Amino acid sequence: MQLQLLAIQKCISDSSPYVRKCAAVALTKIFNSDLNGDQTAQLLSLLEKLLEDSSTMVLGSALSAFNEICPQNYDLIHKCYRKLCHLIAGKLTSLCSYVGSSGPVDSP
Repeated sequence: MQLQLLAIQKCISDSSPYVRKCAAVALTKIFNSDLNGDQTAQLLSLLEKLLEDSSTMVLGSALSAFNEICPQNYDLIHKCYRKLCHLIAGKLTSLCSYVGSSGPVDSP
């Protein structure tokens, strides 16, 4: 288990957002296989690093991992809550702009 956690720790600091996203997915898999809960503290510290990421791809997977590992631990997302709200609002704005600019659709 320690070797897997070291690998995830290395992946979290990778330059590729896809690798960091996969690290978030791996956190949930390790959490599900850790029957004793011995690694929970270390998993939470790794998850906290992922929640501070600037990539929306990584944040989506990190929030999914948060929801599975510790859905009631609001202290963990407290630091990045405003950033998450800002990113969600930005994505919704760009989606509304895209849908609004597509114009009416002709039906056959």
